[in-house]
Amino acid sequence: MIQQIIVQLLLIIVAFFFQIVFVPQISLSGVSPDLLLILVVFATLLKGRDFGMVFGAIIGLIFDLATGSLLGSSMFAKVLSAFIIGYFYNENKRELLIKSYRFALLVFLAGIINAFSYTLMTNFSISNGVLSLFVYAAILPALYTAVISSLVSFFVPSRLLDE
Repeated sequence: MIQQIIVQLLLIIVAFFFQIVFVPQISLSGVSPDLLLILVVFATLLKGRDFGMVFGAIIGLIFDLATGSLLGSSMFAKVLSAFIIGYFYNENKRELLIKSYRFALLVFLAGIINAFSYTLMTNFSISNGVLSLFVYAAILPALYTAVISSLVSFFVPSRLLDE
């Protein structure tokens, strides 16, 4: 139990480090993946909606505090994403969801929800138009995050899913 908590904390610290330090380096025309969202979706599919929402709230709050963005915006976006993805949780089908293309599709869905709600809360400008906001601020980052998540799902050990 203690070992599992330590491994989860180390995973969170590594994801935060990569999100804050390396992700800006691999952004394409201002579009960057959200590694923390991949963790939230993974936790939600592994442990259930309630755990995922609490996990998303903690991750989002720490991210808001670390980056200086509007307090609660990332937290709300991650919790909303975990809530929606929680409907796909099935204890008997964890491996089917996480070790297949379905994981990338769920991350894409969560990425759209996360990016759109975050953008609406932080820097919504009506002059850009809602459609362009949806495409540039929600679909492109969600697609980039889904591509990265397909690599992540490939390396998840099966023993982790047997808990």
